[in-house]
Amino acid sequence: MKLFVWEGEGVLTDYTNGMIVAVANSQEEAEAVISPYTYGRENYPKNPSTVIDLDNFFGAQAFICWGGS
Repeated sequence: MKLFVWEGEGVLTDYTNGMIVAVANSQEEAEAVISPYTYGRENYPKNPSTVIDLDNFFGAQAFICWGGS
């Protein structure tokens, strides 16, 4: 399994940028599970910002998303 993270410019943007996190076996599977919540593929960049292979992951990592207005 892998952790896919989309964050930053162009991610679910209305007035500010959003963040998407999915756990899946592939990027295609990740996009399939998030699609009901994103209102279209054009609402986030093609490639995730970060992909972490959870089968080989041995460290801590944080993903921070500040609120905005």
